Amino acid sequence: MMEMNLGEVQDEFAEFINSSPEVRYKAILRKRPQLIGRVPQHQLASYLGITPESLSRIKKRINKD
Repeated sequence: MMEMNLGEVQDEFAEFINSSPEVRYKAILRKRPQLIGRVPQHQLASYLGITPESLSRIKKRINKD
């Protein structure tokens, strides 16, 4: 059971690393939407590996769609 869970976590991490920041942000919106309102933007941007300004642009683009 632990091996299976570890495999899932490793797959999710590999997917996270190989995806673009916009895809990462969309994944957070889908999987953990409550974090968006609770975590400061600069910390969220750091987690995504981008600047807060880039995160603002991504949010703006997503909200337009």
